[in-house]
Amino acid sequence: MTNKERVRRLRRWAEIVRTRKRGVRFNMRHWHEKTPCGTVVCALGDAALDGEFRRLGLGIINDDVVYFLGERWENAASCVTPWIGRHAAAGFFGLTDEEAANIVMPANYKSRRPTRAVVAARIDALADKYERRAK
Repeated sequence: MTNKERVRRLRRWAEIVRTRKRGVRFNMRHWHEKTPCGTVVCALGDAALDGEFRRLGLGIINDDVVYFLGERWENAASCVTPWIGRHAAAGFFGLTDEEAANIVMPANYKSRRPTRAVVAARIDALADKYERRAK
């Protein structure tokens, strides 16, 4: 992945997280969960609902686990092995495991319930870091 594509995906992710959606509640303690009151998502679950990101291989399994069908791992069955959870974030957005965990793991926030704005700001800060590297 090019640095330009990484920054583009991160900026889009921040915008997705920043934007409230009807019937979707934000909670960093749930990847994705359907409830009688609507859908609950974290930052990565929110990204996995986006049409463009879905076409690029980000998705949700069994309504609760975010995956990324990234690189092919050749095995006896020649199938694609998905990346799951924070590893999906690392693979899809071209991040280190530590950078991905810093965004998607709720324990890495001061607040027990970080808001959309707080999480989006953290994603934007990471995009800024990669933009500076490109210069």
